[in-house]
Amino acid sequence: MTDLKSSLLKLNKNLNILKEREAKYANHAPLELLNQIDDHEQAINLVEQAIVGEITEVALFEAIQPLVLAVTHGQVVNIEADTYIAGDVKGDIVGGDKVSGDKVITNIYETPKHRIPLQRPPRAEYFTNRRQELGQLLADLQPGRVVTLCGPGGIGKSALAAEAIWTMAPEDDPPDLFPDGILFYSFDNQSQTELALESIVRAFGEEPKPTPKDAAQRTLAGRRALLLLESAEEADNLPVVLAVAGGCGVLVTSRKKQDATAERQDVAPLPIDEAITLLQTWGRRQTADTSAARRICELIGGLPLAVRLVGRYLDETGETATEYLDWLAETPLEALDPFGEQRRLQSVPWLLGHSLDQVSEAAVQVLAAIGLLALAPFSVKPIASAMAWSVRQTRQRLGELVSYGLLRRSGDQYEASHPLIHTYARQRLVTSIEMMRRLAEYYTVLTEEQSKFNAEGYIRLDTVRVHLLRILTVCEKQEEWEATRRLTWAIDQYLDRQGLWFERVTTLKAGITAAQALGSRRDEGVFLGKLGHTYRGLGQIKEAIKTLEQALAIHHEIGNQQEEVKCLGNLGSAYIELGQQERAIMYFEQAGSSGFGGLGRAYLGLGEIERSIEYTEQAMIQHRETGNRRDEGYGFANLGSAYRRLGQFERARECHMQALAISREIGVRALEGMSLSALGDICQRLGQARPAIDYHKRALTIHREIGYRQKEAETLGNLGSAYYSVGQMEQAIECYEQTLSIFSQTGHRKNEGWYLIKLGSSYRALGQYEQAVEYCRQALTIAREIDDHNLEGYDLLVMGSINRLREDYDEALANFEKTTELNPNFEDWCCYERGLIYLTNDNPDQAQAELSRAIDLARQKYEENTQNWGNIFNLALYSVAIGDVEAAEPFYRKAIESSPPLNIIREAVRDLDEFLDLFPEHGQAQAMRGLLHQSL
Repeated sequence: MTDLKSSLLKLNKNLNILKEREAKYANHAPLELLNQIDDHEQAINLVEQAIVGEITEVALFEAIQPLVLAVTHGQVVNIEADTYIAGDVKGDIVGGDKVSGDKVITNIYETPKHRIPLQRPPRAEYFTNRRQELGQLLADLQPGRVVTLCGPGGIGKSALAAEAIWTMAPEDDPPDLFPDGILFYSFDNQSQTELALESIVRAFGEEPKPTPKDAAQRTLAGRRALLLLESAEEADNLPVVLAVAGGCGVLVTSRKKQDATAERQDVAPLPIDEAITLLQTWGRRQTADTSAARRICELIGGLPLAVRLVGRYLDETGETATEYLDWLAETPLEALDPFGEQRRLQSVPWLLGHSLDQVSEAAVQVLAAIGLLALAPFSVKPIASAMAWSVRQTRQRLGELVSYGLLRRSGDQYEASHPLIHTYARQRLVTSIEMMRRLAEYYTVLTEEQSKFNAEGYIRLDTVRVHLLRILTVCEKQEEWEATRRLTWAIDQYLDRQGLWFERVTTLKAGITAAQALGSRRDEGVFLGKLGHTYRGLGQIKEAIKTLEQALAIHHEIGNQQEEVKCLGNLGSAYIELGQQERAIMYFEQAGSSGFGGLGRAYLGLGEIERSIEYTEQAMIQHRETGNRRDEGYGFANLGSAYRRLGQFERARECHMQALAISREIGVRALEGMSLSALGDICQRLGQARPAIDYHKRALTIHREIGYRQKEAETLGNLGSAYYSVGQMEQAIECYEQTLSIFSQTGHRKNEGWYLIKLGSSYRALGQYEQAVEYCRQALTIAREIDDHNLEGYDLLVMGSINRLREDYDEALANFEKTTELNPNFEDWCCYERGLIYLTNDNPDQAQAELSRAIDLARQKYEENTQNWGNIFNLALYSVAIGDVEAAEPFYRKAIESSPPLNIIREAVRDLDEFLDLFPEHGQAQAMRGLLHQSL
C-alpha cells in the first residue's frame, strides 16, 4: 500500500509538470504531449482504485502495463517528465523483474558491426546531485528524438550532458539505445554547419562528398547514433544539422530557447544546498564556515561554473569564505539574479575578471594569447612564441592559470577548463598585433618544417590543424594580409597531400583575399589555380573550370607563362573528366611545346597510343635539352604506360627501369614509387606473381612514407589485383578494402566505384554472392550519381553475372539488357551470359540464338583486331558453349601461340572452369581446359 501511495504522488507530480508544459503551448500543444497527459491521468485513476480496494494489484499490473511499455517503431511512446511512468513508478507498480523495457529496445536496435565512434565529452570532475535532471534527460534521450538543454552560460548544461553520456556509456562500448556510437561537436568558435556535418561524416570514416549535407544524410541513414551538439547558439544554421539526423538521437546544448525544436529541458541553477556541497568540495578547508558558504552560493545564484571557480580560487589562494564574502557583497545583487538571464550571463565575466585580478599580469597576457587559438589542447611552444618568452617562463605562467582553475593540463597539453573561459579570453582580453603576428609566424614555420618530413610531419600537423585554421581566420579577420598570405602558402601542400579538400578550399579563399588586398596578382592567380585544382579533386568540375579560367586570365595579363601553362594543363585535365576529350586537347595544344606531355596523357586516355607516344617523346626531347631530369623521368613513366597498353611489356619495362634510375638519382620518391608499382604491374601481366607482389609492396612503403595518399591507394589496388590473379582472394579483398577506404576519404568517387566492383568480383570468386551483389549495388549508386556510363555498364555486367549465379535470372537478364544499352562493346559477353541462363533453364533454342549472336559479334571484333587476346579467348569459349569444338580449338591455339600475358590465360581458364561448373559432363570443354592448363 505504501508503494502505491508513493507511486500516486509521483504520478501526480509528473502530471503537474506535463500540464505546465501544455500551458506553455497555449492551444497548440503537440499530440505526443497530450497523449502523455492522458496516459498519466489513466494511470492515476487506476492506482486510486487499487488503493481503495476497487481493483486488485494484479488487475492494476495488467491494466497499467500497456501504458508503461507502449512501443511504436522501436521507440518508447511515454516520455518521462521527471521519473515518469516508465521510471520509478514502473518499478513500484510492475516490478523491475517483470517488465524489461530496456531489453525490448536493445533487441530492436541490434545493428551490424561497423566503425563506431565514441566521442564522449570531458566529464565534470565533481558532478553534484542533479539526480532528477539526469534521470529526465536519460529518459528523454531516444533514437529519432531531439532533446535540448537550455540555460545561460555556466549553468551546467555541458556538465549535465557529459554526465548523461558517461552514464549511458561508462566503458568503451556504445550504449544499447545508440549502438552506432556517440558523436560530439562544439559550435563554439566554429559556427559553420558544414564543418559540423563534415565532422559527423569523418567520424564514421567516410568522406563529405558530394556535399557535407548530402554525405551526412547518407552516413546517418539507417544508423542509431547519439549526436551531442554543444554551444548550438553559435551555429549559423542548426536546423540543417538536425534535418539529417534521421533515426539518431540528438542532444543539443544552447543558451537560446529558440534552438529547442522538440523536447526542451531548462537547466536551472543548483539548489543552494547542492551548491554548498560543490563549493566545499572544491574549497576544502577555506569553506568550513557553512554560513559564509551559503551566503556566497546565494549571491552567485548557484551558478555551477561560478561555484567551481570560487571554490578553486579559495583553495589555491588560501583566502577564507568569510573574507571572500566581504568582497563579493560589494557587487549589486541584481547583477547576480539567477532568474534574470541577461544579468546572470554577466556574472561569469565579472567572476572571471576578479579571478584574473588574482593572477599576474603576465598570466593574463598568456590567457589572451590562448584566446587566439582554437578551443582545443595546445602545447607551451606556440604560447611562448606569441609572448616572445622562454619555454620555462611561459610554463610558469601556464601553471599559474592551471592553479586558479582557468586551464587544465594533461601531459604536455593545456586546455581552457571551460568554453566560457576561452570565450572570455577571446572576446574580453586585449591582444597586440605583434602577438598575433608572432603566433602566425610560429605556425607558418612549424608547418614548413614538418612538411619536409612528409607523412611523419603530416601526422604531427594533424594534431594542430584546428589551430592553424583558427590563426588563419584571425589573421584574415584582422586584415593582417601578409601573415594570411604566408600561412596560406605554408599549409596548402599539407592540406593537399592529406586530402583535406574542404579545409583547403577555405584556406585558399583566405589566401586569395589576402593577395587581392596586397595587390599581388601573381599570388592571386596561383591561389586561384590551386583552388581550381582542388575543385577538380572534389569532383566539382564546372566550378574548377570557372576558377581555372580566372587564374588563366590573371597569368596571361601579368605574363606569368609558367603558371599559365599549368592552368592550361589543368583545364585540359578538367575537360577530360567531363569526357570532352577534343576540348581538352585544345587546351593542351594552347600550352604549346610545354603541353606535349599533357597531350601525350590525353591521347593515352583516348586510346590513341601511337599519338600519345609521339607527343611524349617530343616532350622528353625538350626535357633533355633543358636538363630537366625530373620531367624526363616522368616522361619515361608515361612512355612505359603507353607500351603497356600496346602489350609491349619488355619495352615498357625498360622505360620504367629508366624512370626508376632517374628517380633515385635525383631523389624524387614519388616517381620511384610509381616506377616500382608499374614494374609490378608488368610482372603481374606476365604471370610473375611473386615479383609483382614484391614490387607493389616496395612501392606501397614509399607512398606511405611520403604521405602520397592517391598513389598509396592505387598501389594497394594493384597489390590486390596481383593477389587476385593467383587466387588469393582474402588478401586481395584486404587490399581492395584499404584502397576503397582511401578513395572514400579523399573523395575520388569514380575510383571508389571501380574498387567496389573489384570487391564484388572477389566475393563472387569466393562464392559469397550476396556480399558480392551488395558491393555492386553500391558501385551502381556511385556510377549514377556521377553519371559515368562506362562505370555503370561494367558494374551491371558484373552484377548480372552474379545474379545469374544467385539464380535470380529475371534480374540478371535486366542487368545484361541495360549493360548493352550503356556500352555496346559488352554485347557479345551479355549474349553469352544470356545463353548460359537459357541452357540452365532447358531452353536450347533461345540459348542457340544468343550464343550465335555472341560469336558473330566476337568475329567482328576479331576481324578488326586479330591481336586482341581477350576477344580471341572469348570467341573460343562461345564456340565451346554452342558445341562447336572444331571452331573453338583453333582459336584457343592461336591465342596461346601469340604469347599473351599469363594473367589473360588464367582469366580464360577461370571462365572455362565456371562453364564446367554448370555443365560438368561437357566433354569438349574438358578437352579445351586441358589445352589451356598445358599452356600454363
